[in-house]
Amino acid sequence: MIGRNLLTIGNRYYKDRMTSGGEFFIMQRVHRSPRYLGSLVRAKLAREARPIWVDVCVTNRCHLSCEYCYGDYHHRHDDIGQLKVEQLFAIVDEAAALGTAVLTLTGGEPMLHKSIGRIVERAVSRGISVGMVTSGFRVKERVDELASLSSIVVSVDGPEPINDLNRGQGTFAVAMTALEACQARGIPRIVKAVLNRRNKDQVPWLFELAGRFGARLEVVMTYAPQSDRQLRMHGDNSLDAGERQALADALLDHKRRGAPMVFRERVWENMARWWKHHEGDRVTREERREHFEYLPCSAGRYYAFIDGDGRMYPCNQRLADFPAKSVLEVGVRAAWEHLRDHGCFACAAPWLNQQHLVSSEQLLARSLGRELLARVARA
Repeated sequence: MIGRNLLTIGNRYYKDRMTSGGEFFIMQRVHRSPRYLGSLVRAKLAREARPIWVDVCVTNRCHLSCEYCYGDYHHRHDDIGQLKVEQLFAIVDEAAALGTAVLTLTGGEPMLHKSIGRIVERAVSRGISVGMVTSGFRVKERVDELASLSSIVVSVDGPEPINDLNRGQGTFAVAMTALEACQARGIPRIVKAVLNRRNKDQVPWLFELAGRFGARLEVVMTYAPQSDRQLRMHGDNSLDAGERQALADALLDHKRRGAPMVFRERVWENMARWWKHHEGDRVTREERREHFEYLPCSAGRYYAFIDGDGRMYPCNQRLADFPAKSVLEVGVRAAWEHLRDHGCFACAAPWLNQQHLVSSEQLLARSLGRELLARVARA
């Protein structure tokens, strides 16, 4: 059923989107920029691990209570609920000195931070490409502060009744207003949906929504409730193995046909094959399956996640089990160096596998043509 529903989107729509202009290639622009490639090349030549791409949770505060939130942010009570702007400036400056080329501002809800515009400008002034992930809260009112973003990811889980059931009453209208404001301002847009049993059949609708706003679509799948509280409050609406596999197969088919989806085809191939060979969503080196072509983890080598309390993790999937160090206490460099032996070898998460893929030597070699190589050498 899922596969048949997804295949209702026509080839003509995909071909139109493939030729619709530069904003379609948001991720490719970032990954092929001289600063990003230059930082990656220098790290590989020096045989050093450098935080080239860093996600920063600028605040643990969130006005929503999404049932699948990976950090359960609405119900967290950290001693530090929000990083101060001076602390974030220090993080940006030290990260830039270590070679960071891309910074994604997340939360919680990053638009709850009163100084979000200043944080964006600080990173841009250091030569860093900045993106943001948001529910759309107050984006319309503050869109001028976000004009320097390289991309904005707005969360939408489907038509209004389904979206608001997943994410909270009124969140659909807020997201639509944000997408309209960003489109008018010319900020490149990505629509992001978390798929569970409520909205697993809504991917065709999500493609149409992305097309309406000149955006691309990012989807992630739910595996299990992220906390006992979520399970008690909402029950388990996460996808089972069969539902995940059906969606993964259909999404790969769409990507091959030119659908407006973020991430490379190889990432979706990994997803489609993963659930046929693994029960869990990540493996250690010892748990690897023979004959499976993994995308080896680059977290702790070229990527990191900083939570709203200042603790740095290999990625946001390790909040519950990694003994993180705080950048506020030991600095970005020391917290980064602590990530080396985090234990993961590979995982199913598409947004992480995109990072793993673009940092691979094979893809890097294909990305560096003669002209671009000269630009990278000067970057």
